[in-house]
Amino acid sequence: MKPQEILDALQWRYSVKKFDAGKKIEESIWQNILDAAVLTPSSFGLQPWQFLDVRNVELREKLVLASYGQKQVAESSHLLVLTCKKTMDQAHLDRFLAVSQKIRKANAMAIIGENGATDYAGENFKAITLSFIQSLSAEQNFIWNANQIYIVLGNILTVAAMLGIDAIPMEGFEAEKYNEILHIDKNYTAKLVVPFGYRSAQDKNATYNKVRFDKSEIVKII
Repeated sequence: MKPQEILDALQWRYSVKKFDAGKKIEESIWQNILDAAVLTPSSFGLQPWQFLDVRNVELREKLVLASYGQKQVAESSHLLVLTCKKTMDQAHLDRFLAVSQKIRKANAMAIIGENGATDYAGENFKAITLSFIQSLSAEQNFIWNANQIYIVLGNILTVAAMLGIDAIPMEGFEAEKYNEILHIDKNYTAKLVVPFGYRSAQDKNATYNKVRFDKSEIVKII
């Protein structure tokens, strides 16, 4: 896309108040959004999250009640629940390193052959990362994981806009009820909810101009 096309897409997007329940996102386009979520960068690359693609209609109706009555949860074409780990621990780090070793080894063999370097597991990386994780209190550990979900959010909102897909980020929901209704892994908790779809012609919010401070107030050149 050209630079102006990207800006036009960001100017076009808004937080949808009412979706057209009859319009569905094509599966190939939806998979692009999910791929963008998976490709989101994270601290140390550890990806402290799981994404729930909620397609069960009955469950989505139940989630409306756990979202203070916000009907976008049920009316949207697709619903993505972003969950984060409650605690980053060595078990997750070891699992990440095992995947990393497999991928890095394949990279190295493709470039320098089977007789190349063998420290694919990254013992130095493991020591540094584990030291950082262990330095955090339980509260700090959770906050660190939870804050990274917003990197995912920014990524998928931008990609959706570039694809012409509407979305609304939602923090207004009861996380514990989501955890219960969706049987979320006990090591994770719902953090953000993002309905995706197409805006309804009846949603007058689509016609409103964006309210933003002037760029000169926000961007400071130092």
